[in-house]
Amino acid sequence: MAACSELYLDSNQLTSLAGLSHLSQSLTVLSVADNQLTSLSGIEHLTSLKKLNAARNLISDVVPRATGTGAGTGNSSGSASASTVSGSGGGVTVINGAALFEPLKNLEELNLSDNRLTRFATIAHWFKRLPALKILYLADSHYGENPVTALFNYHTFALYHLACTNRGPPIGAGESSVAAGGQQQLLVLDSIRLSDETLALADSTYLKKQV
Repeated sequence: MAACSELYLDSNQLTSLAGLSHLSQSLTVLSVADNQLTSLSGIEHLTSLKKLNAARNLISDVVPRATGTGAGTGNSSGSASASTVSGSGGGVTVINGAALFEPLKNLEELNLSDNRLTRFATIAHWFKRLPALKILYLADSHYGENPVTALFNYHTFALYHLACTNRGPPIGAGESSVAAGGQQQLLVLDSIRLSDETLALADSTYLKKQV
């Protein structure tokens, strides 16, 4: 495949992103929506990527724990994105998604709606590795939702952990982290354009629950 800047592979029954590493310097837009991907292994090579649409796949933050492997990763290839960070009980192993997102310093828009993400920890640890991220979809009216988006206080948690970087000292009532010296990172979450008022409410609600 010749070098290209945009690649659209929607609805092709893909099960893997292998074979794209030669596009690491040129590819800025990748759409692999409506396939059968169970992980984003291989995406870490696409360091020039600015926009990724992987909606409506089978991507999960937990996988069945391989039997007979002890505390192993369940991954014989050594891929960073398929390594594990801990066993979570119930026969599942937590995927270290942070490792595959770490190299994507230029990624500005990410759509993972209608997958199988289930844990708040996924939000806190995966997407905070994306310093340029401005637009994130975990729920999308065109595709659907992830199980995590149905959890109580999902938006509060997501906004508190993702909407601001360089968060300042504890804030006063009605003051967002941006006003307190933080730098707003996320601009849109699940089609909702974020205002200072929205961020202030999320900060206040989250901090009250921590007291």
